[in-house]
Amino acid sequence: MIESTFFRNRHRWISSNPAKLSAIIDATNWPFESSRRSGSDLRQSLLGHWRQFKEKDIWDISSKEKSSIVDSLANILIEFVDADIQDLLKEQVKDAQVLDDLIVQRWTYVARFNRVIGITADFAAAHQSWLSHLWPRCVIVDEASEILESTLAPWGSSKC
Repeated sequence: MIESTFFRNRHRWISSNPAKLSAIIDATNWPFESSRRSGSDLRQSLLGHWRQFKEKDIWDISSKEKSSIVDSLANILIEFVDADIQDLLKEQVKDAQVLDDLIVQRWTYVARFNRVIGITADFAAAHQSWLSHLWPRCVIVDEASEILESTLAPWGSSKC
């Protein structure tokens, strides 16, 4: 699993290094320096959208029109932020998968050299392929679950 000191150090680093938003006017990338979309793309989108409105004095338009302008410009900003959030979520899913793989490798290392391992029926049903690759002489499965024995039978019948 994860060492507690590593986790604490990582948490401490995240707390002491907050994300800084870039200013729209001179940002190379927006909203963060690490974003894939550039600040010039955002400025072009905002400017292109602003040019769609008739050239009136901003003070002479109705409050409904002002609200629609603000909403449409906010939607452009939200679109840029959402793209970054989607990228971060994809990275997080990849990192979580790597972590899950490492945990399974550690379980395999610990369980492979034991003659007997004990697990719950829920875990056995969820990890059948992993269990079929282990070398224990016997796997003891807790029967207190509502999972049918036929679900577990294919991987365990010749192993015990």
